[in-house]
Amino acid sequence: MERDEKNPQEELRILTHEPVEGWRPVFFTLVAVGALYLAVVLAKTL
Repeated sequence: MERDEKNPQEELRILTHEPVEGWRPVFFTLVAVGALYLAVVLAKTL
């Protein structure tokens, strides 16, 4: 984060959000499928 040099006394603002349930397993599944796809493509090119 950067400080605004015009207002050095101003506090830093942090953007946050509430976590969404269920996205972690979906994310890891998609990463695994992508890695498997790349492994298959590499195996076919050898």
